Formats: sequence, structure tokens, C-alpha cells
Amino acid sequence: TDLTIIDAHSTGSSLTIEGSLSVRLMGLTLRGGFSDRGGGIHASIFRETNPVTGRIEFYNLMVRGNQALFDGGGIYFAGNVDLVVQGTMITENSALAGGGIYLLSNEQQTKRIVCENSSMISNSATLSGSAVVLNGTDEMNIKDSFVMLNHAETPTAFPAISLSDASYFLGINIQWGTGPSENSGADIFNGALFNE
Repeated sequence: TDLTIIDAHSTGSSLTIEGSLSVRLMGLTLRGGFSDRGGGIHASIFRETNPVTGRIEFYNLMVRGNQALFDGGGIYFAGNVDLVVQGTMITENSALAGGGIYLLSNEQQTKRIVCENSSMISNSATLSGSAVVLNGTDEMNIKDSFVMLNHAETPTAFPAISLSDASYFLGINIQWGTGPSENSGADIFNGALFNE
């Protein structure tokens, strides 16, 4: 079946999610977004329950051809609930940082991010994280996914995945690409507690 298409035609984020709720998105194409943060998806979710419950789930999405002036060309996510990205293609997005995905948290907003059976391909960033920036105290797991052909304007200095010192990263069976399909610059900046 064809995916439902949301095209922002450069008038803002393709999709904005705000509030204190759980969200599940399936089978959407999000394209043509242009905003300060989160060209494709801008998600800001804060729950006040203790313990924090709920999560954001993205299944079988196509996030393509979006742009952010600052963070998260494809997806910008800030909040204190878990994020699950599965079976999703994030491609041809661009930003200053986090061309594909930008994740933001602090000590009060720590969450778990799982990206599985997904692809981050041909995204670009002027600064760090042409594929992903993880900025904060989160735990991120990337499993059985492709991270390749992502481009940083200063490839010798900025990797495809950029991790803050306070975060934790687990990579399982990541296909980084080799030769003509590799990321420009390093694959990952190991500022975090890192396992692969």
C-alpha cells in the first residue's frame, strides 16, 4: 500500500508533536519540511507523572528531504519519554547539527531511544552528526540498521553519529558502508560510554 504523504512545502515542520501524551505513527511519508528545529518531525513531549510513563513510536516512516536551520533536519526530539524508531527511512535531510536526527535531554529528562531495522542515509550537517546527534544523558540503541552516505561539511572533524559524554550508546549489527557508500569523516564520535 502507498504511504500517506505529508508535504510541508517549506512552510514549517512536516509534523509537530507537543504535549504530555503517548504517540504512535505508522506508514507516513514526511517531506518538504523547513523549520528552526525538526524539519520533518518536531516532537517535544514532557510527562509529569512519577515514574514517567509513555513513549513515542515511529513505525515504517519515510522522512525525506526536510531541512532545519539549527537541529534535526529529519527528526528533532526533546522530552522525557522513550522513543522507538522502527522500519523507518531517514534520508536526504539537512541541518546545522543532526542532519537525520537530533535528540536532546538533561538529567531530569533521561530516556531510552531505540532505532531498529531503519536507515539513515544521505543526510547532511554543517557541524556535528550528519546522521545523529545525541545531546544529553540518554541511552541510545541502534540495531540492524544502515548508517551510510551521510555527509558533514567538515568531514575530518565531524562524524556521522555524535554522542555527548553523558550518554550511553549500544550499536548492534550497524552497516556503516564502505568505499563509495561510507560516511564522510568518522562513523561515530566516541564521547559516550560506547559498546558495539
